[in-house]
Amino acid sequence: MSNLTEAQRGQIVGLYKSGTSYRNISKTLGFPTTTVFRMIKNFQERNSMANLPRNGRPKILNTDHQQTLKNIVKRNNRKSVEQIKNHFNQKTGLQISIETIKSLHEIGIYSRVPASKPQINEEQRIKRLNWCLEKKDWSVRKWKISFGAMRVGSQYSKMMVQDVFGELLEPDLILKILDQP
Repeated sequence: MSNLTEAQRGQIVGLYKSGTSYRNISKTLGFPTTTVFRMIKNFQERNSMANLPRNGRPKILNTDHQQTLKNIVKRNNRKSVEQIKNHFNQKTGLQISIETIKSLHEIGIYSRVPASKPQINEEQRIKRLNWCLEKKDWSVRKWKISFGAMRVGSQYSKMMVQDVFGELLEPDLILKILDQP
């Protein structure tokens, strides 16, 4: 009900006073029946269409401030909460707390711990380098066929592989193409 305008509330009450049923008011104005029922109930109890004052502390950040905070966090995603707070305070002149910054999930930002990537040892590094050097002159077609064969996996010897150009290739042909310099 809080998103109804004064005019919409007046329409609901006017139709109710004219004897229209809740369901017909709902259909006519396009509001859910529960919204119509609550509006009429509140009107009967208080003889007023205005909303009562809401409880709770008002939010300090409006939508512009939230967008500014979101941009600051995206540009400085490795900074601490304290540093982000100070940057925001300098940029907007608003004094906000760390707790306000921590409630970023309300504006679609969540903290994530990056997945740890295992370090490769020297032997693995050399094998990767040699593999790349062997294939540095491969054509695009050869790479596409290679990845097509990899998708099929170790069972490709008994299957046909369709390359990206739509051709069906027999496993022996794939091996010949991949073995060519």
